Amino acid sequence: MHAPASAFAPGVRSALLPFETGPQARPLLILTRHRGPLTTDARAVGIVRRRARLQPLYELIQGATEAHPRRVPRVPTDLPVHVEREERCWAGAIRCLSEKGCRVLGTRGLQPDLRVELTFPIPGSGMVHVPAQPLAIREDHAILVFRGSFGSTRETIASFVAERLSTLAG
Repeated sequence: MHAPASAFAPGVRSALLPFETGPQARPLLILTRHRGPLTTDARAVGIVRRRARLQPLYELIQGATEAHPRRVPRVPTDLPVHVEREERCWAGAIRCLSEKGCRVLGTRGLQPDLRVELTFPIPGSGMVHVPAQPLAIREDHAILVFRGSFGSTRETIASFVAERLSTLAG
């Protein structure tokens, strides 16, 4: 049984589309106004109170589909980034972005445990500056975690990720 479209908050409908067209058994997300157990179906991955918002649904989808679920959404990107450490600067590209970090190509100057400053454009919002620290460095890319306090910038990044996530699924 499917919930009517009105049960979903804006942007969530398109995020669930891949489950409508995916192969084989699909996870079951229950949207309800009631509390407590509603089913014993093994496909049920969780219950979300109506009117469903993207974050609780995302957490359930991540838990059902990934071996190591993440706490916040991430999206593929192709954003240019300027990386600065002390007096060294170089260009790279952000290939994956979340409000907590990113994956960057072009990491020749990175070293573990050394903080860097990232500067990159958020479409529709302008340039952002974020302090970051390498979590993992590979041959061609690095995973960086955003550090320090960057409140409104974090909100800007989170909004971009949520918007991009809804357009990717639609």
